[in-house]
Amino acid sequence: MGIIFLLLIFCIVLLMIFKIKGMRGDIKRDAIEFDTQKTIQQITGVLRSIKCQMDPLNNNDPLAAADGGPQPVIAVLMEGNDTLFGLGAKLWSVQVIVYELGNKRHVELIALSESGMGAGWRAYATGDNSQAKYADRRKSIKKRDEIAQMLA
Repeated sequence: MGIIFLLLIFCIVLLMIFKIKGMRGDIKRDAIEFDTQKTIQQITGVLRSIKCQMDPLNNNDPLAAADGGPQPVIAVLMEGNDTLFGLGAKLWSVQVIVYELGNKRHVELIALSESGMGAGWRAYATGDNSQAKYADRRKSIKKRDEIAQMLA
């Protein structure tokens, strides 16, 4: 009886450890950077043509002005679901950061994803079993590359 009780306690502690680790949300980042001759208006037009939810990023570097570094002209998080009627279980998620550099623009595209284990434990910890909020790595990289082609 005592061994079964200890085994049960061990399993509960192990689950709690994984639950806490899952709360950190094991976010993966896969970035590409390039320069483009497109104007800011052309870039915003391309970004607006993509069916997704777009949220601003607080990507301002408070020390950039002090060291002469540029501030981003565009800094957004784009999230979407390209499946039929948005019924797919997984999203894509891409951060877009654009800097004005005189006669060219510098673009950073960062594909974001959450590991399946992290997403699973986050769903368990929050009680959300839909998994619909979590970005898929392959979908995010595919969408990042599509955006890069449109902006190149």
